[in-house]
Amino acid sequence: MEWAERIETMTSGYRDACILIAALKAGIFEALGEDKRTSTEVATALGLDTRAVDVVMCALAANEILLKEDGEKFTIDPGARPYLLPDRPETMVSIIGHNQSMLRSWVQLEEVMRTGTPAPRQERTAQEMEDFIRGMENVSR
Repeated sequence: MEWAERIETMTSGYRDACILIAALKAGIFEALGEDKRTSTEVATALGLDTRAVDVVMCALAANEILLKEDGEKFTIDPGARPYLLPDRPETMVSIIGHNQSMLRSWVQLEEVMRTGTPAPRQERTAQEMEDFIRGMENVSR
């Protein structure tokens, strides 16, 4: 890998993470489950903007998290499904939620380097605490 490509990959990696986290938090994976559905069906079921959901689902398909079949129906790749649905033993849903919480601290790194002061700790919500505890269980398997 050339340096320019390596640097671009490092500096743009947040986009894929944000897409995956947003899809998970919005309920896209749960809405799909084991089924094949259009982005319009998913958006309608979740009360979300149809165009935005289609863009996110197409991005997930480009990253091979979702498969796009028949030109318009999406399904979760069978290899990814156990990690993205909360009712599966292999689920990674909570650690993904915890990683979302951690982004708030990581984006402050430049300021931490300037001041030497650690990023302020924000009190965790009940959901963030649950994601942390269950997330540790997710990664301990």
